[in-house]
Amino acid sequence: MDRKIKIGSLINARDLHGLKNKNGYTIKKDKLYRSDALCRISLSDLERLEKEKNLKTIIDFRGKDELNGNALDPINDDIKHYYLPVNEGIRNRGTRPHKDHCNNKDLDGMINFFYYLDEKGDVTYATEKMYKEFVTTPIALTNFSKFLDLVLNNDGLLIYHCSDGKDRTGIATMLILSILDYDLDTIFYDYLLTNENVKEKAIKRRKMLIDGGINNEILLHSSDIMAGVLKNWLEAGIKEIELRYNSINNFITNELHFDKNKQELLKEKYLIKE
Repeated sequence: MDRKIKIGSLINARDLHGLKNKNGYTIKKDKLYRSDALCRISLSDLERLEKEKNLKTIIDFRGKDELNGNALDPINDDIKHYYLPVNEGIRNRGTRPHKDHCNNKDLDGMINFFYYLDEKGDVTYATEKMYKEFVTTPIALTNFSKFLDLVLNNDGLLIYHCSDGKDRTGIATMLILSILDYDLDTIFYDYLLTNENVKEKAIKRRKMLIDGGINNEILLHSSDIMAGVLKNWLEAGIKEIELRYNSINNFITNELHFDKNKQELLKEKYLIKE
């Protein structure tokens, strides 16, 4: 089943419908979409989603520093838009001294971020640090808790996203699917689908880096994999949860304050046998 949502210039949007949980249930169609940033689509596209798919709620996990010039304008009073930053200041964390600079401002910022994560700019394992922050920092815990309550109280289509729809959105999806009785194999299957969606983006970005004067293969490789995801990144977040709370369920129940009653209501609301 092709779950990809083809609208505007989105490249990593998909419906959670179609995945089977441990009991053979699936999430109802056109109820939960995970996506890359909606600022990449037009107002008319969003209005069409409202008219054809009953779009009611948009949740954005990006920090304020990512919204400059990239925020989504309000559509109308019928569509609720929530900003729930999971990590503030991701683009302003500084970096280690380095000599690799690109003449493209945005890509140069990405390189700085690579060096922030790792002294050689290799994000293969260094990105695990970021995923651990997604499940431990106060701002992440507060806003993922709010996110789950919004999902529970939503009555139409809900779209949640970050910038590329893969890291913060990946953690959010892991939480939803865990509550809805999906096993880890299915959770990782959905998580890694991002890599299929971003192949063209990775190729184009590598070329732009080379054209911009970057020939450091470590950085080029980091760019390739950062366009998508690696399994060990989400594994790191889950292991951190298990280390601190023994299980994902304990984390959701006790730290995110989404209790057993809420979890059962979420299942009743979204699951269907097909």
